[in-house]
Amino acid sequence: MKSGYTGGPQSCARSRSRRKPKGFARLQPLLLLKLRARALYSLAAYRRWIRPSARPGYHRLVCMLIAILPGTLLNTAMVLYYSLLRRNQLWLLYMRLSPFSIGRRFNSIASTRRARVHESG
Repeated sequence: MKSGYTGGPQSCARSRSRRKPKGFARLQPLLLLKLRARALYSLAAYRRWIRPSARPGYHRLVCMLIAILPGTLLNTAMVLYYSLLRRNQLWLLYMRLSPFSIGRRFNSIASTRRARVHESG
């Protein structure tokens, strides 16, 4: 019975050399947008993880621009996207639980005001 592998050590080395580099340098921009909207990706994370391993050029520039984007604006855009177009409840929940979420900010302001009213009354 023949096995499916017909190459030698050289063919393994060639196939390994053709693979894309793994790790943080190959993260997709859409995933980085989602991570930025959830406050899990920042300029510090870019400098630490992506800049050292990414090749200079388009991908590196896109990763840096995503890290610079305002998180609250991006989170609001993602909440609208997932609530109106995608109907993905899990990602919508993730976006609403983010520190960048406008809804969380309004809720924290309202709860602070309620606490002040109860303290003074």
